[in-house]
Amino acid sequence: MKSYLDIQYYIRLYIGTQRQYFDLLFDTGSSWLWVPYKNMTSAQFLNKYDCSKSENCTMLEKDKFLFYGKGKIHGERVTDTVCLSKKICAHDHDLVLATQQN
Repeated sequence: MKSYLDIQYYIRLYIGTQRQYFDLLFDTGSSWLWVPYKNMTSAQFLNKYDCSKSENCTMLEKDKFLFYGKGKIHGERVTDTVCLSKKICAHDHDLVLATQQN
């Protein structure tokens, strides 16, 4: 886990069978794991998740919205393998692929 001024905490997670990696900010206001999706058009991210690269990714065909004080985010729910390391993984873990934010 990495700290930024002791107010934001990031962790590197590996998602899917191809171990796509992401440095994600912990959101203490939500229990959802939001990941930038390859089709996201409203923001630029270094890495974007591609469900088609993982043998375990299952699209749930359910949308998720989350409203913040100054905007909202929209995404598609999926399940996939999420790992903290090579040995510590959660299989069929729910996550939301962020497709749009404003």
